[in-house]
Amino acid sequence: MHRLFPLVAVVSVLSAACGSPGGLPLVTSDDDAAILQVEDVGGFVPIEYTISQGPRYVLSGGRELVSLGPQIMIYPGPMLPNYQAVQISEDDLDRVLEAVVATGLPGFEEKRDTTASSFVADAGTTVVTFSDSQGDHIFAVYALGIGEFDDPQVQALENLIALLDELAVSGPSADYETDRVQVVAREGEPEEPDFAVVKPWPAEPTPGEFEQPVEGVGCEVFEGAEGEMLLDEFAQSHQLTYFEADETTYWVLPRPLLPGESGCFVSVA
Repeated sequence: MHRLFPLVAVVSVLSAACGSPGGLPLVTSDDDAAILQVEDVGGFVPIEYTISQGPRYVLSGGRELVSLGPQIMIYPGPMLPNYQAVQISEDDLDRVLEAVVATGLPGFEEKRDTTASSFVADAGTTVVTFSDSQGDHIFAVYALGIGEFDDPQVQALENLIALLDELAVSGPSADYETDRVQVVAREGEPEEPDFAVVKPWPAEPTPGEFEQPVEGVGCEVFEGAEGEMLLDEFAQSHQLTYFEADETTYWVLPRPLLPGESGCFVSVA
């Protein structure tokens, strides 16, 4: 059973933000559910990167903050992104929730700010999703961190992300552990044969049988024992590792799925 708890520490602010005195939003304390997600979507990148890119931050109901950590400076680099997890305190959770309320997120279903598009080209959109008992609340801002914004709610969104930046390095972290992996694949021969490695594809279905969110680019989610096996295989591979199946060579972009993610969808900026 998923437990719900009121945001007691921010009662007065929530009442003002939501315009409903006495009606407090509730957030789950289920370890596997996402309370808050920050992702960067769009921008001038190939579509396979758009599909494969994971969130910058996910905060779960169990107070686990998962973030994209630094990548080691070697070439070719590791195939898997470096997701790290840190357990934040209840006091820090209250700080996050207060910062969420300052953005106005609990008071609307969706808000988008594209004011920076008039003077910033080819930037991405930062999408923040807050989940409570009323559902998902989405705040999307184009070129956040690049443009200058007068809207106090956008400024509060920058403050929220800065707080997550702080908390991600506030305590001991560990590699994020899961048995769920998303694999994006397209046909492609090694472009740098001196560094490339070609391995047999070890799972079913093969990349040629993946569902295709867009033409020519397949995506599949593996979980359980098969997911763990693939994550181990990818952990022993680098960015110029290719996989072969049915006499076809594939370039793959795998990543672990984070709390609250179902995988294999195209985020719309």
